[in-house]
Amino acid sequence: MKNPWLFLMLLFSGSLSAAPLPEARVVTTDYHGVKIDDPYRYFEEKGHPEVDAWARALTGETLAKLAEIPERVKIAKLIEDADKVQGDRVGWVTQPVAGEYYFLMRRQGDEIELLFRQKAGGTPELILDPRKIVDGKGSPVTIKHYIVSPDLKHLAVGVTSGGGEDADLYVVDMVTGKIVEGPYDRARWGPAEWLPDSSGFFYNRLQKLGPGADPLQKFQKGLVHHHRLGTGEKDERAVFGIGVNADVTVQPEDIVSLSVTDDGKWVTSANGTGVSADDIHHIARLEDVLAGTPKWRKITDRSHLVGSMGGGAMEIHGDDLFLLSRKDAPNGRIVRLRLADLDFAKAETIYRAPQGAIQDFISAKEGLYVRYLDGGPSRLVRLRWEALDKTEPIAMPEDGKISLHGRMGSYKKLAGISFTLDSWTRPGRLLRLGADEKSATPMDLPQQAEPPISKDLVSRETRMPGHDGVMIPVSIIHRRDLPKDGRRPVLLTGYGAYGINIEPRFRASDSAIYDMGGVKVIAHVRGGGELGEEWRLAGYQKTKPNTWKDMLSVAEGLVKEGYTTPKQICIQGGSAGGVTVGRSMTEKPEAIGAVLCGVGCLDALRLENSPNGIPNLPEFGSVKTKAGFEALREMSAYEHVKPGVKYPPVLFYHGANDTRVELWQSLKMTARLLAAQGPDADVRLRVDYHLGHGSGASRKQENEQQADLLAFFFSRCR
Repeated sequence: MKNPWLFLMLLFSGSLSAAPLPEARVVTTDYHGVKIDDPYRYFEEKGHPEVDAWARALTGETLAKLAEIPERVKIAKLIEDADKVQGDRVGWVTQPVAGEYYFLMRRQGDEIELLFRQKAGGTPELILDPRKIVDGKGSPVTIKHYIVSPDLKHLAVGVTSGGGEDADLYVVDMVTGKIVEGPYDRARWGPAEWLPDSSGFFYNRLQKLGPGADPLQKFQKGLVHHHRLGTGEKDERAVFGIGVNADVTVQPEDIVSLSVTDDGKWVTSANGTGVSADDIHHIARLEDVLAGTPKWRKITDRSHLVGSMGGGAMEIHGDDLFLLSRKDAPNGRIVRLRLADLDFAKAETIYRAPQGAIQDFISAKEGLYVRYLDGGPSRLVRLRWEALDKTEPIAMPEDGKISLHGRMGSYKKLAGISFTLDSWTRPGRLLRLGADEKSATPMDLPQQAEPPISKDLVSRETRMPGHDGVMIPVSIIHRRDLPKDGRRPVLLTGYGAYGINIEPRFRASDSAIYDMGGVKVIAHVRGGGELGEEWRLAGYQKTKPNTWKDMLSVAEGLVKEGYTTPKQICIQGGSAGGVTVGRSMTEKPEAIGAVLCGVGCLDALRLENSPNGIPNLPEFGSVKTKAGFEALREMSAYEHVKPGVKYPPVLFYHGANDTRVELWQSLKMTARLLAAQGPDADVRLRVDYHLGHGSGASRKQENEQQADLLAFFFSRCR
C-alpha cells in the first residue's frame, strides 16, 4: 500500500479501546520540492467533533489508568503534606511607597492567588479576590497582572479564567473595593502603566478581530492606548503602535509598550518580539505624547541586542540612560548613554560580569543592581551612582535564583531592594537588602516554611560532555543518603529556547520525587541562556539539533556516572521544550525509559499556522524559506515518528485553553505514535479542559497534575 499511515489505521481499526483512533486523512504539502504527508492535518480544526470526542475519551482512559497506579495515592499524599507545611505562597511583590507592599498570595486553604497589601509592622489585608469580579463557571479565576496608581487610590488589574491569558482590564477603587471602570478586553500584555499624576494609564490592547477575520492575526497590530480615568472606552486614543506614529516604524508582529520615567518627564517605548532580547526603543516627552505631538527619538534598534528575557533592560537616572546590551558582548554588558546624545556608537560600558551572563538589572535610590548567572546560580552586584566603576558583590544565604522585585509598580526613589531567593532544595525566601548592607535579611512578609525533606537534600552543579565535546551545565538534586547504585529513577528536565534559563526552584511535588528515592536532574541544554548569547545561538534554528543531542548526552552521562540505567530515565519538557523531549525520543528511543511532554511544540512544520506561531518566527524560522523548512523539519518530532519503531512510554498533558501552543500539537503527536505502534502502545493523553498553557492553575489542578505525572514516572522508571 502506498501510504503506510493509512495501512496502519486500517490494521488497528479494530482496537477494543473506548477511544478508537480517528482515521488518517492524509494531506500532502509540497515544501520547496519536498512532499510531506500529514495524516492528521484535520486535527487542527478547532472544535472538530470527532477529534474532540476522541481526546476526551482518551483523557478519561488515561486518568483511570493513572488512578490505578498503586503509588499514586502515596505520591498525592506526599505532595499535599509538603504543600500544607510550606504554607502561604507569596509572589509578584511591589512597593509603591516605602514600607507598603502589595503582593499576590495563595494562602493555605485558598485555591488561587489573591491580592494583598501589608503596611510596615502590619499583617496582610485582602485587597482583591478576582472571583468577585469574574465568574469562572467552574474554572479558576486568575489575576494575570496588576498595578497600583501612584496616589494609591486605584488599581488597574487584568483578570482571566480557565488558564487563559487574554485578560480583561478593570479599574478598582482601592477604598471601596468596587469596580469603577471596565472590563476592557484584549488586555493580554500587562500590566498597565500609570501616569505620574494618577489621571490615567497607558496599556496594550490586541486588535479587535471582526466576524470572519483570519485567526492568525490575533497577536498582530496591537496598540498602546491612553485611558483617562472617568472616561469611556470610546474616548481612548491609540498613542503608540503600527500606523500611529509617522516617525516610528512598527511591524505588525511587534509587541509594543510604553513606560513613564519617575520624574514624569519622559516616555520610553519598546517594540519587542516576545521571543528574543533585541527590543527597539524610542524616547519622547510625556507632555508631547499626551498632546498627540510626540517627537520620538530612537535609542536602539534590533542590531544593538538590547533586552532581557528575564527582567529589566533599561533604566534612566538623571540625564543618563542605562541599557543591557549583548552587542559585542555575548554575555552582556551594562552601557550608559547621555539623553542629550543617543548615538549608540558612543555608549560607555559600565559593567561586565566576571563570568556567566547578565540576566537583568534594576535601579534604586543609591545605584544599580545587576543580576548575572554563574552557570546555574544567580549572583548580584551593586554599582553606586557616585562610583559606577566600583563593584559591590552581595552575599546570598545560599546559591539559588534571585528574582528582583519592583520592576512594575515601584519607584526608583526608594533606597534598597527586595527579591526572592529560590533554591533547588527549599521553597523561595523573600529577602530585603538595605542601601548600605552587603547581605540580605528576611522581609516582614509571609514566608514559606521548609518541608522536612529539605534538610536531607543536596544539590550539585556539574558539567557533562556533549556529542561534540562541548561541556553541558547540569544540576543534580537528590537525598543526601541516596545510594549511587546505578538503579535510581531519574527525572531529567530540559528546555533550550529563547535564551531562557531553567533556574533553581523548589515546589511541593519535589518532596515526592526525593522521598521516593528519585533524582531530579536539569540539563541546561543549548538554546537556553545559561552561558550567554553564544549558548543560545548554538541551539537555534539550523543548530537546533544540539538542543536534543545535549539532552541525550546528559542522559548517557548519568548512566556513565552510576546514577541510573537508560530505562530508568524519564525526560520531561514543556512548550518549546517539546522539541527537546520529542526529538530526543524519536532520535534515540533506546536511551530513555519514559517521556513527560507538556503543552509541547511537536509539529514544528505547522507551528506558524497558529496565532502564536507568527510571533515565534524569529526563534524557529519559517517554512516559507528553504533553510527555514529544513530546520523546522529536523526539529519536528511529529515528522520523525516511524512506523514499527518501539518508542518509550509517553504521557502528553495539555490545557485545552492554551493560546501559546495549540492543543492539536499534542493530539496529532498522540495519534501518530499510536498509529505507528498499535493501539496497545503506552501512549497517554491528559487534557485539562479548565487550564491553558500552565499559568493560572488552581492548587487542586496543580497538585493533581503533579501527582499524575509523578505516578507515571515512577511506574515506568522504577
